[in-house]
Amino acid sequence: MRVYLKLSGQWHLQNIENALVFLAADAQIKSAHLRQFPENRGRNPQKIYHCNNMIPFEKINKSWTLFLDRDGVVNVEVVGDYITRWEDFHFYEGVPEALKIFSGRFGRIIMVTNQRGVSKGLMTEQDLKDIHLNMLGNIEARGGRIDKIYYCIEMEGPNRKPNPGMGWMAKKDFPGIEFSKSVMIGNTMGDMEFGKNIGAYTIFIATNRLPPELPDRFTDAVYPSLVSVAREMKRKNESWNR
Repeated sequence: MRVYLKLSGQWHLQNIENALVFLAADAQIKSAHLRQFPENRGRNPQKIYHCNNMIPFEKINKSWTLFLDRDGVVNVEVVGDYITRWEDFHFYEGVPEALKIFSGRFGRIIMVTNQRGVSKGLMTEQDLKDIHLNMLGNIEARGGRIDKIYYCIEMEGPNRKPNPGMGWMAKKDFPGIEFSKSVMIGNTMGDMEFGKNIGAYTIFIATNRLPPELPDRFTDAVYPSLVSVAREMKRKNESWNR
């Protein structure tokens, strides 16, 4: 049985098991956030975030690099499921706007994503490449960009996050990358550990998993969505450069 589920303001067709998992996770995230920050009760969740103010948004320029996870950050993810074809790939609301903003400020935008659905036989590596080709086309058509995508299809290994392998692959291809002037955005603690393993600033996107309680040794900031990060960075960057 399949049902329509409203995700980020848009309706998507999901099987009922995935829909129930997503709704339960979403309710748990919101409940936990309100227990930790009761002052946010009744506020628009897209405007709620908290951080240690450790990320120098105002200083970000073309010498900086952005590392991005994919599922749960750029596109809608149901925990425990896999995107195996382009028809099931749906951008979160505001992602094209976010990538357009990032493209104007970061010198390099790198996607690093674990995709062991290939090793599990749920899809082929060509299926994955087709998804990425369509994703990049849609992003570029709306004024954004991703300079390169690194993916790990192995079940284990040095390239699978949180191990830093994909970061070092990017450094080899883009020698101008300085990890101390990099930001990693993801939606799992594995993403946060990856960021710290390469020496980057880290931002947790609380789309479908409970965020860590700050302060946290792996996480510098927590935001509700990718576009909320982009808008905050743009605001601080413009204020600094007036």
